[in-house]
Amino acid sequence: MIEFVDKVKPFIEMIAWVGTLITVITLLIVNRTKIKNWQDNRRERSRKLDDLISNATELQETHKMLAELIEAATRTTESVTTLAKTVEETIAHNKRQDAELERSRNQRRVHDIALFALVDTAAQNGHDGAITEARKVMLEHLQEVAHEPVIAPSWPFCAAASTRANRAISCTL
Repeated sequence: MIEFVDKVKPFIEMIAWVGTLITVITLLIVNRTKIKNWQDNRRERSRKLDDLISNATELQETHKMLAELIEAATRTTESVTTLAKTVEETIAHNKRQDAELERSRNQRRVHDIALFALVDTAAQNGHDGAITEARKVMLEHLQEVAHEPVIAPSWPFCAAASTRANRAISCTL
């Protein structure tokens, strides 16, 4: 009997193995839609993960570009600040030059008036020749300058230049 069992045992194992195989095939057939759904869900999750990774990469690139933009804006702000300071310094320098120019013109006007007074007094006292000729030239020059047109400003900062031109015309002999 033991011999019989030994002879039949491989067949029994083979039948058990075939039964297991049939059970597995049956389970695969029965659960085919579940397996397909699981694979579809896995693919969908994988695609969503890829999309998230792509979005994170784009977000990092955007962050880098924004940092560069902020840096460029900072540099531009510094440049504008420097330019504004330079303009203010230039305006202050021009005002100092205008004041010096006005002082110089006033001094010249005083000298010109004194010179004309001396020449006029000498001419009235009877000095002829060079004194009379100098008085005549000075009077002609004053009459010419009095009829010269005033230069109109061509841009906003020329208003000071126009004022200087008016002063020059009024005090030039």
